[in-house]
Amino acid sequence: PPSAATPPAPIPFTVLRDALRSAAASASRPMARLADGVTVAGLATGQTFPAKVVCAMGMNDGGFPRSPTPLSFDVMAADEARRGDRNVRDEDRLAFLEALLAARRCFLVSYTGRGLRDDAEIPPSVVVDELREYLAARFPVGGFDFRHPVQPFSRRYFAAPEGQGAKATELYSYSASMLAAARSAAGTFGNGDAANRFLTPLPAPAADEQVRLGELLAFATAPAKTFLRGRLGLRLEVDDATLDEDEPFQLDGLAKWQVRDRVFALTRRGLAPERLAALVTAGGALPQGPQGDLTQDETQVAIDQLCDALAEHEGALQARPKSLELKLDGGILTGALEGADAAENVLVCHRIGGLRPKDRIEAWLKLLAWAAADGDEAGRCACLIGLAAKGVQREWLQAPAAAEARRRLGAWLAAWRRGQGELAPLSPGPSMAFAEALLKAEAAADAAPEAVRQAALGAAADNWFGNGFRDAYETLAFGGGGPFTEGFAELAQGLLAPLVNAVRTQRP
Repeated sequence: PPSAATPPAPIPFTVLRDALRSAAASASRPMARLADGVTVAGLATGQTFPAKVVCAMGMNDGGFPRSPTPLSFDVMAADEARRGDRNVRDEDRLAFLEALLAARRCFLVSYTGRGLRDDAEIPPSVVVDELREYLAARFPVGGFDFRHPVQPFSRRYFAAPEGQGAKATELYSYSASMLAAARSAAGTFGNGDAANRFLTPLPAPAADEQVRLGELLAFATAPAKTFLRGRLGLRLEVDDATLDEDEPFQLDGLAKWQVRDRVFALTRRGLAPERLAALVTAGGALPQGPQGDLTQDETQVAIDQLCDALAEHEGALQARPKSLELKLDGGILTGALEGADAAENVLVCHRIGGLRPKDRIEAWLKLLAWAAADGDEAGRCACLIGLAAKGVQREWLQAPAAAEARRRLGAWLAAWRRGQGELAPLSPGPSMAFAEALLKAEAAADAAPEAVRQAALGAAADNWFGNGFRDAYETLAFGGGGPFTEGFAELAQGLLAPLVNAVRTQRP
């Protein structure tokens, strides 16, 4: 019958691994006992007993043998060494020799031989070097060193040598998560090899699935983030709940925008300027003293400029959201459209900052949805209002006919569906730069089509590599080369060229 010493079922490897890890990390370890199956103890004289397998872990240079640094007020350490004084380094060397002599079948020594950041070679402890020199002189055949991969998800842990069984490899791993990571790094998910691990297709949504307008806007303005977060579950943002220890004396660009955005939102809710100043100051976002007062005054001036620009479109800003349900070739688009005033035939989009390519794309998609929903309406347009460093920005987009708007929306829905199955080669900044340069080159000269295409790709590359701020999701997805893979040019031209043609400096 099973007893307390013999469990009725095999112990999972994960449980054993966690127990060994906990024992190795413990600050105070019990004395070694011969009755134990596995004993974890510090490498010290008198701690190692004869065993079939003895493992000496962490034999890194500088970590073993120890080189203790005496305290500045240690008078005994400052005196000259005398016969009989304790020598920690000699004790560690003796402990290593005892561990070597205690091994009856196998003696394993491990150390960190490569740097985790640059893969540079790191020497082992001096006692390991001495052991290797002795073995090389005693056994010239060699073969005592075994180099593990730097990363635990290396494919060497999971792939057997050619023409041999799975158990023939010298490396193995029990980690299911590392196996999935190795497959991802190799680009193999059962559908063959791929040059980019993020380009391996995933199951795409059905053609008749409903798509909300917010989902389409999120994809159009941040395709890489939508795919990595929505489909792969990656989250690169770090939630830091700790309070800042440094008091701000001057706000950077992002902090200044955050203050302005909060003040603008509170202003739109009808709060008085005095109340706004008290709330922002109490929140700790502004510097203390005269510098904070000056920042508050500059923020209020900028907010007043934007509010004055929006005053003539108050009807659109106060309009009730318009419900949408459009049956298109690429699917069914649903949602609610805000900022559209049917009386003035204008859709208003605003931002407390300079207008960006993603702002133009968002306004364009909203305008297409509005035009497709209400049919042909002469003079329908979108107005983009932003607040740049030089003052208020204003741009206009002219709406196409209803049939054309439905076709353009269908193309965007098809791109969205593609972006749910794989990483779409689309980025707002470079894609918009490509479309603008392409249309400009086609209209200005009689250059060959290939020359026009290369010039547009050059403008897109300048936008990608010349932009100081780059989204972390795009950096992870596209790497240093950018989104210029197969299909980038066709996707940018098909989706964004109509937007470039629709931009106006005055109301159409």
